[in-house]
Amino acid sequence: LQQLIDSIPNPVLFRNTAGQYLGCNKAFEEFLGLMKKDIVGKSVYDVHPKEMSDFCFVSDRELLNSPKTTQIIEATLKNASGAWKDILFHKAVYTKNDGNVGGIVGIFVDITERKRMEDALRESEERFRRTFDQSPIGAAIISLDYRFLRVNDQWCRITGYTEQDQIGTA
Repeated sequence: LQQLIDSIPNPVLFRNTAGQYLGCNKAFEEFLGLMKKDIVGKSVYDVHPKEMSDFCFVSDRELLNSPKTTQIIEATLKNASGAWKDILFHKAVYTKNDGNVGGIVGIFVDITERKRMEDALRESEERFRRTFDQSPIGAAIISLDYRFLRVNDQWCRITGYTEQDQIGTA
């Protein structure tokens, strides 16, 4: 089972209800820059900086005390090399053989690059919007079926029509 868990490229962890690590995979070890022997049996406060430990402890308590059995959190964490990484953290409650709650199992995905691309796209769209809207030249965006999708203020001044009059018309 450990070999299978270690083959998962994303960090995987499992903690008991007290917040102590019961296990993890190689990717989690690499993310933290610690060996499994320095993680297993330790609490989140022994392994992580205080702000990250507080985050883990509070979100674990929320999940363990909730009727929901899963939780998805977006967060920013510092990895072993000191780089801040945006992550999408999926956690679930697991039960023991007797049916009682055993703790939490979690996996996280590094979404740093996706977030960077989203920010770049948002910035590019905002630049386009400002350029289009503030252009001294009348501008319109027209669909393939020749319907107005968007017009700027200068276009409206030139044509004498409002934006509402033109959007959707051919």
